[in-house]
Amino acid sequence: METTSPHWLEYFKAFLQPSITLLVGILAYYLGYRNWLRQKRKEITYGVEQARFQSKLEACKAVWSLLEYISEKEHPNTIFVARGDKENKFYVVRRKQAEDFLNALPEVFFRKGYGVLMPSEVQNRLFELRSIVYRFLEAAKRAGETGEEIRVKNEEIIPAISKEREWLIKKLREEIKTNPDV
Repeated sequence: METTSPHWLEYFKAFLQPSITLLVGILAYYLGYRNWLRQKRKEITYGVEQARFQSKLEACKAVWSLLEYISEKEHPNTIFVARGDKENKFYVVRRKQAEDFLNALPEVFFRKGYGVLMPSEVQNRLFELRSIVYRFLEAAKRAGETGEEIRVKNEEIIPAISKEREWLIKKLREEIKTNPDV
């Protein structure tokens, strides 16, 4: 006696095989599409983070350029420079460089827009340095000093300025190191 499967089972198998293939195809397409969307979102996020880091890097470079005005080493843009010998050492503020610094700071922070990307503590310290330089110029103006160099009477301010500069250098380097993993 030969057993044969019922007729309806043959139809069911004939219908089921292409249906399963079609369902697997649809599922594979759906999962592939979801994966593609996820990748596109990651690419967009990556691009935005990369652009943000590049902007922050440019801002740090711009602020870094301001540090040349308060450098301890004398060069053409240094504001505070030492004069005299070791026994009779004194500091002066160079008027032109001080005025250049007062003009460069708002240029970097406001006109070029780099201040938006800087932490408030960096902004506060730079503007504190700006206030110190401005006070030197105003005091010289009130005293009637018209020379290119203004003698610093309170030399205790020089180590404080150096300390602020070192803090700013450290903070700017930290800002650059805290980039997203791009």
